[in-house]
Amino acid sequence: HVSGGATTKEEARIHTHLHTMAGRVVAVWLVAAAVIACAAPSAAAVPEEADEMFWGTYKPGHYFGMLARTTTHFETGMMVSRADNPDTLRDMCDLGDDLQRYGWLTHDGREFGEHELSDRAMNLQLIASFAKFNHTSSNYGGSWTNRFSGRPLGAGLSDPVSLFYYVVLPEATEELTGTSDPLVLKTADKAGLKDVNIVGKHPDIGSFSISMVDSAPSGPNRVPRYPRETSSVVKSLPDLSVSHFVAMRVEGHQKHRVAEMVKQRLQSMHRQQQREWREHLQEKLGGQPGGITRAMIEDQHKPLLIPTLPNTVERGANVIVIQRVLGTPFEVDVAYTPHGDHMKSAKAKLPEVRRKRILSQITGAALTEKLNELRQGYVAAVEEKFGLERKHINPVVQQIVYPVLSNLVGGFGFFHGHSVIQEVREGKPRVVFNAHEHQLFTAVPSRPSFPRGFLWDEGFHQLLIQDWDVGLTIESLESWLNLMDENGWIAREQILGDEARSRVPDEFVPQSREHANPPTFFLVVEKMLRKAKVLAAVAEAGLQGEGTTHAHLDALEEVHYASADGASAQLAQYNAFFANNFEKLAKHLMWYTDTQAGVVDGLYRWRGRRENHTFTSGLDDYPRSRFPSDDELHVDLASWLAFGARVLAQLAEHLNMEGGQYESMASQVLQNIHDIHYNEKLHLFSDIAHYSSDRHAMEYVHHIGYVNMFPLALGLIPRDSPRLLYALKALESETKLWSPFGIRSLSVSDPYHGKGDNYWTGPIWVNINYLILRGLKLHYIDEGPYHETARKLYKDLREGLTVNIFTRYQETGYVWEQYDAETGAGLKSHPFTGWTALVVSILAEQY
Repeated sequence: HVSGGATTKEEARIHTHLHTMAGRVVAVWLVAAAVIACAAPSAAAVPEEADEMFWGTYKPGHYFGMLARTTTHFETGMMVSRADNPDTLRDMCDLGDDLQRYGWLTHDGREFGEHELSDRAMNLQLIASFAKFNHTSSNYGGSWTNRFSGRPLGAGLSDPVSLFYYVVLPEATEELTGTSDPLVLKTADKAGLKDVNIVGKHPDIGSFSISMVDSAPSGPNRVPRYPRETSSVVKSLPDLSVSHFVAMRVEGHQKHRVAEMVKQRLQSMHRQQQREWREHLQEKLGGQPGGITRAMIEDQHKPLLIPTLPNTVERGANVIVIQRVLGTPFEVDVAYTPHGDHMKSAKAKLPEVRRKRILSQITGAALTEKLNELRQGYVAAVEEKFGLERKHINPVVQQIVYPVLSNLVGGFGFFHGHSVIQEVREGKPRVVFNAHEHQLFTAVPSRPSFPRGFLWDEGFHQLLIQDWDVGLTIESLESWLNLMDENGWIAREQILGDEARSRVPDEFVPQSREHANPPTFFLVVEKMLRKAKVLAAVAEAGLQGEGTTHAHLDALEEVHYASADGASAQLAQYNAFFANNFEKLAKHLMWYTDTQAGVVDGLYRWRGRRENHTFTSGLDDYPRSRFPSDDELHVDLASWLAFGARVLAQLAEHLNMEGGQYESMASQVLQNIHDIHYNEKLHLFSDIAHYSSDRHAMEYVHHIGYVNMFPLALGLIPRDSPRLLYALKALESETKLWSPFGIRSLSVSDPYHGKGDNYWTGPIWVNINYLILRGLKLHYIDEGPYHETARKLYKDLREGLTVNIFTRYQETGYVWEQYDAETGAGLKSHPFTGWTALVVSILAEQY
C-alpha cells in the first residue's frame, strides 16, 4: 500500500497507478523462481590458460610487483627512494607521493607489461617491465623476469636512488614448507652481497630461485661515491658497491607492512649517520666564539648520508628485501625460475652452471629481444581488436589509447580472505567475519584510491576488457559469481585480506546483506550475446578471412576471427560461460527482486538510503529526497531490473531454454516504469518519494540528472515515443545537462548543483556518458522519428567527451575519476583507469 491520500493531479495519478499495478507482477516472479530452482547446476569453469595466468602483476595497489594466484601467499615487489632520504620510499600507490606520472605504458593482461614511474622529487623516470618465459601446463607459470631501467627525468643527473626488491612467502612451518627456512640467501655476508641469489620453497610451487643481475648494454651500473669529507668522518657509511639486505620472519597479517619495516630500519641507520656528522661538526666548530650557530652549520658541506639495510638474517625468514644503491642511468634484471620437483628444500642449491645458463636466456639481451617482440605484438593487437587506424582515429590519440587500455588490463588484482558482514540477528545489528575465505580476480577502479573489487564498477570494466581478451572477462565474471551466497547476494565492495582492510575507513568495511549495487554484469552478458550471435552466423556460413563486420549479418559489433573454425571455437567459449553461469545470473537478479522490492510489486527501492546519500545506487550523493522512507520508488533500479530480465530472456533463447517468463518480467517492469515513473510535469522518468517531513503524500522527485536517463541509456524507451524526444532535449540543453565536455550528473539549474560532496551533483562521469552513448548508438540514431536529433547528440557528445579526456591526459599525465563540467579539468582520484578507460570503447564505437 501507499501511505496518505492524493491531493494533487500528480499525486492522484501516482496513487491510482500504484494501486492498479499492485499484484500484477507477483505471478511472473513466482514462475521465474520455480524455473531458476529447476535449472541445471553450474560448474565453475577451469580456464585452459590457468597456468599462463598463475603469475601476474596482480598487486594493483602497489607501483610494481608480481603475485601468484594462490592462497598460500607468494609475492614480489619493487620499491624505490632517494638514497639519502628514506621518507621518499615509494611502494603503495599514493596520491600524496605527487608523482608527475605513473602507470602502465603497455600491458597485454597475460605475459608482459611496461610500467612508468616519473618522480619529480627524485628527478627519476623508472620503467619497470615484466615478461614471462616457458609457461607450460606443469610448471606454475614458468619463469619470468622483471627489468628496472632508471634515467633522469629532467636535465642533469638525478641524485642516487635506492632500488629495493622484496620476496614474501607464507610463514615458516614444517607443515607448509617442510623446512624452517622458506627463504635462503646464498652467499649472505654481513658486509653485503656481490651476487644476489635467493632460493626458496613454496608449498604449491616447490623450490625456486630469484637472481638479480646488471643488464645495461654499456656494462655495470654506475655506483655513487661518497665525498671524501663525508666518508672520512662518518664511520657507519656502507659499501655502495654491493647489495644490502634484510631477511625477516613476518607474520601473515603483517605482510603488507614490508615497506614500513624497511623504512624503520633505514631511518634508524640514517639517524646514526646524522649523529656522527653532527659530532664531527661540533668537534670542528666547537672552538668558535659564541658557540655553534645554525648559520654556521648551514654553511658547511652537505654530507651524502645513505642508509642501507642491516644485512641481517632472522631464523625462519619468509621475507627478504634486497637494496641496490644506484646512480642514473641504470638497468637491473630480476629473474624468477622454478626448479622443479627434484629440488626438495630451500637450502638446496641450483647448480651454478645451470643457473647462469638460465639467466642468459631470460635476462640481458634475451629479455630486450623478448620485450621488443611482445611490444610490437601488443601494438598490432590493439589495431586488430579496435581498428583505430582503420576508423581514422587521430594518430596522436591512438598513442594515448595504449596506456589507457593497459592501465585497465594491468589493474587486475588477485585477492583472498574473509569478508566482514553486517547482519541483523534478533533485531540487533552485529558485525561478523564471513565463515568462508573467498578468492577474487578482478580489475580495480583506481590504484591509489580504490585498489579492490567494486561490483558495479566491474561490469563497466569488462565491457572494454572483453573486446581485448574475452578470456580475462570470463575469468573475472566467474570469480565474482563464485562470491554469491545461497540467496544470490554479492557484496558490493570486496575488502578481502588485511592489506585491503588497512586501506578502507572502518565504517565502510562491513557489508550488509540487504545492500545492493547496480547489476552491471548484465551489460557485459548482453554484449557477449550480441557477439555470440555474430560468431554463430559466421560459423554457420563458413566464412573465411580476417574478421570485420559483415553487413549482411544482423549484428552491431565487430568480431574478430581467423576462420569459420575459429569462430566456432570462440562461440564454444562463450556458450560454455553462458551455460555454466545461467543459474547464478538468474539467482543474482532474483535477489534484487526479493530484497529491493518497493511497496508495490514490480517497483523497487534501494536499501541503505540516507538523507544525502544512496551509496548502494552507485550515485552516492545524487539528490533523491531529503526524507528517506520505505515508500519511495527508484526509477534507476527499476530500469536495471527490466534490462536484466530482458537479458536473461535473450540468454535463455540463445541456450534453447524456455525464457518466456523472463520476457514477461521485463515487460511488466517496463510497463510499470512507463505507467508510474513518468513525470508529466518534467516530461522525464523520475523517482517517487516524500517531499516533506509529514510523509502523507508521494510526489515525483523533480531533480533532472543521470537518474532520469536510465530508461534511455538502457534502451527502454520506444523509438517512436515522444518521451524519447523530451529526454534528448534535456540532454542537449545547456540549461540542464549539456556541457561541451560531456553530460553533467545533475542539471546546472538544479538548486543542489555543485552542493554537498559535489560528487554526483554536477561533475561528468564517463561510465554514465558511455551508457548514454551506448543507448543512442544501439537504439536511436538509425531509426525512428527522432533519429536525426539522436544522431547529432551522439556525434557531439562523443567528440566533446573524448577530446576532453585525452586533452587532460596530455596536460596532466592522468586519466581522472570525473571531469569538471565548466572547465573540463580532471577531478578527484587519478589515475582512475577503471570505467574512465571506456573512452577507448567510445573511440572505437564498440558498445
